[in-house]
Amino acid sequence: MLKEKLLIEINQNDNIKILFNQNIVRITRVHELYTISTLSGTDYKTPFVLNTTYAGCNEIISLSGFEPIKIKYELCEIILCEVSESLKNVGITVMDGPFFSIMPFGKTEYHSLTSVTFTPHMTCFEPLPAFPCQELEERCSKKHLFNCNDCPQKPKSAWGYMSNLAKKYLREELQFEYVASLFSIKPIIIAAEIDDSRLTIVRKHSDAPVFVSVLSGKINTVYDLDEVLQ
Repeated sequence: MLKEKLLIEINQNDNIKILFNQNIVRITRVHELYTISTLSGTDYKTPFVLNTTYAGCNEIISLSGFEPIKIKYELCEIILCEVSESLKNVGITVMDGPFFSIMPFGKTEYHSLTSVTFTPHMTCFEPLPAFPCQELEERCSKKHLFNCNDCPQKPKSAWGYMSNLAKKYLREELQFEYVASLFSIKPIIIAAEIDDSRLTIVRKHSDAPVFVSVLSGKINTVYDLDEVLQ
């Protein structure tokens, strides 16, 4: 719903253009402009760069020559489930330990199933996201991530482990069945490892031209951006 609202607002502005599937290969600074060069051979010049590329955040920062943000990467799986009538519109999370969560998934008819232990399949502590599966898929590298959901090298589902864990704590009438898995690379700020907080980093790398990086998994980050964007 938020996406549709934003697209309507964007379409009402003639000075906004969205470019999809752009592979950035180089970012150079000349005086008060950044030049962003793409694999297609097109260059874009700008006095303001806002880097909000989530798991690709350090990739863009490294292309610009700035110090990367201290994060780790997890290749994660969220399982979508169909649930029994007794679980409809109900979310359950077992807290304080290596447990699980089964929650209504947005405005879909499904629930998401995750667990502290089994949702992350692989972890990387390097500045750029490097995973063994990238060696088998030429479209993915630490400098340019591919969509894990479309990748033939994505991990096997942890459905067996997650479902067995959840069933330990749920009554018999609370039933759920596997539908699909969603895989993605999740960046986690190292400082958040201590208390599992969801920190937001807004880092201004340069002033003229302006280069700002934002890393967060929460929608309320938009309010943290007010000062920078003004």
